[in-house]
Amino acid sequence: MRVLIAGRGWMAVRTARLLAGLVAASDLDVRLEVVRNRNDTGEQSWLPSLVAFAVARDWPIHERAEQASLGPGDLLISLQHDRIVDCTRLGGASAYNLHFAYLPHYRGSLTSALPIRHGETQVGVTLHVLVAAVDSGPVIAQRAFEIPPFCAAYDLYRLYHAYGFELLKEHLEALLSGDVAAVPQDDAAATTFFRSAIDFADADLRDFDRTATEVRDWLRSLIFPPSQYPTFRARKIEGCYALNWSSMKPEPPGTVIHEEPDLVIVACREGLVGVEFLPA
Repeated sequence: MRVLIAGRGWMAVRTARLLAGLVAASDLDVRLEVVRNRNDTGEQSWLPSLVAFAVARDWPIHERAEQASLGPGDLLISLQHDRIVDCTRLGGASAYNLHFAYLPHYRGSLTSALPIRHGETQVGVTLHVLVAAVDSGPVIAQRAFEIPPFCAAYDLYRLYHAYGFELLKEHLEALLSGDVAAVPQDDAAATTFFRSAIDFADADLRDFDRTATEVRDWLRSLIFPPSQYPTFRARKIEGCYALNWSSMKPEPPGTVIHEEPDLVIVACREGLVGVEFLPA
């Protein structure tokens, strides 16, 4: 049996490491291989490289899952893979995906940013059958978890990897054996988003004519330190919080109530928002 792991990052590397150990310990007739993401050069960065992990173990590395010549009885596990897989070209192999959302909600992209921006307090991870339509396959298992109010997009991304691995490891044996039960998604309840849903070039905080919670959530959705910070007064924002301070007289939205070297407190339409800057 051949098992292909497609993807990159903490969840993919941890799963590869776990499978390698389980296969060795169980003396299973399983050959482990990987499918590289387009941005995985084999160099370690802020995001662990699945290619580097495979190279160190002399595992086969494929550019596309469809080119791996899989057959019936083989298995593809997609873990934050950055390509849409043509399931009709997998030779009858089983294929599964671990999506960073509680499906059928938030199919598609930006699942670390949009739930925060939309004010969601709970998200989840979903293990599902891979089908032609993106993130639409029957669900094998799901796990929901809370989004703390101090959690930014990068923090949520790390949580997805952690909760995703916890869910996946509980079902790895079933995936390998083929003993999998799945339930169709409710397409009528589905929401789908694409990368164009957020303009990441528009990351300068200007609009305070919102509630403090809405301003906070807008900022949190843009805080992703490896690649993105929102800004205010040309300074990068690393943290934020909403305040309700009833003893303070109301001020017009956008009024700076207090200022420190690395903090400003600004009036919103309702409440105050604390904006914390990266140290100068």
